[in-house]
Amino acid sequence: MRVDFFVENHMGHRTQLENWRTHWPDREAPIRWWPVEVPKQRRGFGPLFPVRLGIAARKTAHDASLDGLTVAHTQWVALGLRRARRLVVSTDATSAAFARADVRPQHRRSRLRRAGGALLNREALRVLHHAQLVIAQSSWTADIMMTVEGVDPGQIQVISPGVALPSPREGASGCCTSGLRLLFVGYDFERKGGEILLDWARRSLHLRPNARLDIVSPSAPSDVAGGPVHVHRSLSPGSDELVGLLAAADVFVLPTLQDIGPMSILEAMAHGVPVVAPRLGAIPEFLEDGRSGFLHAAGDAQSFAQTMDNVLDDHARRKEIGAAARRRIEKSHDIRTQTTSLSQVLAGLV
Repeated sequence: MRVDFFVENHMGHRTQLENWRTHWPDREAPIRWWPVEVPKQRRGFGPLFPVRLGIAARKTAHDASLDGLTVAHTQWVALGLRRARRLVVSTDATSAAFARADVRPQHRRSRLRRAGGALLNREALRVLHHAQLVIAQSSWTADIMMTVEGVDPGQIQVISPGVALPSPREGASGCCTSGLRLLFVGYDFERKGGEILLDWARRSLHLRPNARLDIVSPSAPSDVAGGPVHVHRSLSPGSDELVGLLAAADVFVLPTLQDIGPMSILEAMAHGVPVVAPRLGAIPEFLEDGRSGFLHAAGDAQSFAQTMDNVLDDHARRKEIGAAARRRIEKSHDIRTQTTSLSQVLAGLV
């Protein structure tokens, strides 16, 4: 039986699509890959983003019969594939999970927008209950599905995300000797905690004359660049330029305010780069505080600043944690292991 695999082609999901295609264990498997192009956003995610993504998925599937096994990654892609005869949903998050992994100040929304959001969430939940199988990319998300959204535990399987392993770094942390390199990567600058990072940088970065902060984000404020801060607005996931920044980094910084399990964290860890990130969503499943990374209180600028100062003051500790992060990826998030598990699960359904 043929498998039609529809994947949100955006940010970390784009990286997952390329990794799945490249590392799928059975090259002769009857799989058709369908990238779902994400509608352009002026900045970050608008309230209609899930609807537009569902429509994009439906248009992408126009030429597909969907009479075999259909896999949708993510839940918003699944919204557009409800006519599939046998549907598998792979997702890092659900509506309820997103809501619980959000520490941003809540802005008041209009009654119409609240009603629209509630309707959209009901439709997304209906798709999850309709699916033959739901593959959750973290135990944290799986628990939300079961305890909050009422999905049958027997309907859920946890398969952790995987990343490709680059060649081990020599010396880590940091392949360059010309100072301290910090790296932030986030499509939605504000949601990913960019303002918390900038506030710390304005107060502390000048105290480290050889430090450099690279910000990779198309939505970073226009007045950010200058001095030790370098902004990259047009780098694509997996590009040679972005890989080069990861290879050169001493610390990967992501004080995100709403997230489940950012792929960028796993990619940094795979490069042997120590990560500073919040205790939010499934992030503590990816890295263990003080052993394979550094965690701070989510949304707490003071906790973030204290963690950053501690990390940057201890080169030996950074090197140790970076090496441990790499080992953790090799053990738990190798793309070859993940694709093998995923292919075996799908083969069992076919």
